[in-house]
Amino acid sequence: MNILSRVRNRLARYTKAHPFLIGDFYDLGSARQVCAAFAVCVKTGELKRLARGVYARPKHIRFSNKPYFGSAEDLARLWAKQFGYVLVPQAMESAYRVGLQTQMPLRKIYWTNGHSRKFQIGNELIEVRKRQNQSGLLLSNTPAGVLYRGLSVFEPRSLKLQQLQTGLRALGANRKRKGKNETSIIKQRFTSMCSAIAYSTLN
Repeated sequence: MNILSRVRNRLARYTKAHPFLIGDFYDLGSARQVCAAFAVCVKTGELKRLARGVYARPKHIRFSNKPYFGSAEDLARLWAKQFGYVLVPQAMESAYRVGLQTQMPLRKIYWTNGHSRKFQIGNELIEVRKRQNQSGLLLSNTPAGVLYRGLSVFEPRSLKLQQLQTGLRALGANRKRKGKNETSIIKQRFTSMCSAIAYSTLN
């Protein structure tokens, strides 16, 4: 079996519209041979090159004449995984995800401990910004981490009790996934905010 056939056999096991690295195939032959096989697959439409060393199989969607190759978020997450970076939604997005606010941010912005860059697939664009203050990346993508960043959007006295309850429910729904460290950090922030609300109410 030649290198092109081996590449195609492995590609058949890869999920469509899910970006992956060409390096995953280097065990099938030399880097030059694998790159040549990928070039053939791109030419025939079996693959699309999304970025340097990153490809995806097309997924054909009903009622659309354009194949789908995955999201820009998928591409960003693959980049973060490849280099061992933390990648999290920025605070405004986190607040929206846990129901602390109803307005969805117009731009998709993520925070990282890697370098700043942009990812785009089709019309979807994601901006990744290096976060100088590492506390913004605390608890990574755990439910508690998303809630922690969502709470950071508000000044303690501006947050309503109903919003705090919404955040608590969001955290409680995932309590089995949390570790003691996560719980402690969120408790500290909630305690601080509740104290501030109580102080402003009683004084």
